[in-house]
Amino acid sequence: MTPASAENRHAHRRPIHATVHPVAPPIPVPEPPLERRRSVRMPQSLEITVQPLDDDFAPRGESYFAITRDVSEGGLSFLASKSADFEYAMISLNDVVAPAFLCRVCNTSSIDCTGPQKFSLTNLEYVSSKAK
Repeated sequence: MTPASAENRHAHRRPIHATVHPVAPPIPVPEPPLERRRSVRMPQSLEITVQPLDDDFAPRGESYFAITRDVSEGGLSFLASKSADFEYAMISLNDVVAPAFLCRVCNTSSIDCTGPQKFSLTNLEYVSSKAK
């Protein structure tokens, strides 16, 4: 190939400076939501019994069955067919021989699901003693 034919072969190409585009401003990336928990949540499904307590830590009403959704060093969350309308509860693990532990309800919310059954998700924090 002769030098003249090489020039003709590249004649259709534009100079590099003609293809430069202005740089768009960076797209802002939202910050992840602040994690309020002090310890990592571990997904864990355990059968538990929830015993609601009154303000004097005495049993209030009937205990009921629930299943944990996650567990951490500072608390747990559970799913149940009842909404937590109490501030404190004793939680017992159904399949393990262990003492029950005192918890405070942080929040509870209804879960949207199809069908007539209603479920609630309740978040609890462990209470180290019976002092409020």
